[in-house]
Amino acid sequence: MAEKNNVRILLTDRATSALDEIITKFRLEENPDDMIAKLESKQAENHVILALIAKSYVAGDISKEQIPSLVQEKISVQDKVANQISKDILDTVIPEIEKVSEKDLQDPVFSNKLANKLFGDPLEVIEEVEILPENISEKKPIVEEKTFVEEKSSLPKTKPIIQPKQNRGPDRYRESLE
Repeated sequence: MAEKNNVRILLTDRATSALDEIITKFRLEENPDDMIAKLESKQAENHVILALIAKSYVAGDISKEQIPSLVQEKISVQDKVANQISKDILDTVIPEIEKVSEKDLQDPVFSNKLANKLFGDPLEVIEEVEILPENISEKKPIVEEKTFVEEKSSLPKTKPIIQPKQNRGPDRYRESLE
């Protein structure tokens, strides 16, 4: 009994994504109104329920045979669907769950390795791929340098045409001189 308390059961990213796939596959998604209603009545969401069932199985609190009945009871699905969900949980989610002792979590090297396993390596290095074949030597591109000299154009310069204003009558904004 003392060993159970010193062990943590952790969901990896892959386990969480497997749970998401199960939720989507069996159309167990909840809309915001349902989620609010469940929160007000202090009930857990379907995703949380399935995660807790998987963790309870890994901890040894429940057996394989109890999983379908718990799924059917907590999520309110038919017996056949509950059996399929429990099979998917056992096949895809359970293998991705990590069981770690508290002593191991105190070790910084182990906890870093565990974090990389749980969340992926954020500093994953991508190998550089050489685009050019090796037999091509680096050459500078040939660029013709042209100097632009202002040349006098052969066209004659034209004067701008000024059109006189057409008198449309008295300006309404000016005062009359009279």
